[in-house]
Amino acid sequence: MVYLVWAAVGVIVYAGAYFVLKPILNFRTTRGAIAHALAEFADVDTDGDARIPRARETYRQLESTLRARANHIPYYRVWSSLKIVPTFAEIDKASANLIGLSNITGLRMQRHDKNTLKRNVETALRLK
Repeated sequence: MVYLVWAAVGVIVYAGAYFVLKPILNFRTTRGAIAHALAEFADVDTDGDARIPRARETYRQLESTLRARANHIPYYRVWSSLKIVPTFAEIDKASANLIGLSNITGLRMQRHDKNTLKRNVETALRLK
């Protein structure tokens, strides 16, 4: 009988880890990918750069992945109140700024605009 209880506890712990912790870890992986993309495409600001289409696509893809992974986390408000993940408002801010980065990449704009958007993403996702 004791073995059956321990087996049930093991199944419950595994299910909790799989359905709660795995989405949080996936979300953190996405945050890491965003940090990598921000660093990789930091110097893409000229018209003739061949990386412009890839940078635009990457920013948009990461924005949609960020939202999807945030929405996939169960009890998101609890985790965000514990400061384990950013709030939905911070996710919205980061998403809007990633789309903004995608839109201005390759345009002749002030570098200040791009740096402001990048800094907003880093602040919202607590990358720095």
